[in-house]
Amino acid sequence: MKHYAPPKDPLAILDYEMNWSDWLADGVALASASVTADSADLAVSGTNVDGEVVRWRLSAGVAGQTYTVAVQVETDNGQVDRRSISVKVVNR
Repeated sequence: MKHYAPPKDPLAILDYEMNWSDWLADGVALASASVTADSADLAVSGTNVDGEVVRWRLSAGVAGQTYTVAVQVETDNGQVDRRSISVKVVNR
């Protein structure tokens, strides 16, 4: 299931997050995460894991375009999962 984030302006630099607590079993922790956009027009930076939450920053993008941002995590016991969100870029 794809989730939708609020629209962003091409000049906005915004922080996003995804909470994985519903997916994680008791005693299992996130070990790493990567966040990628489906186009180089939307810049991803500052990815970090804070407990059960993955945070990242988005900048740029072309007005009128909708991008898919994929978040992939790996747990400390070797499980891997991936979820995505859609981000629409609009002039505000």
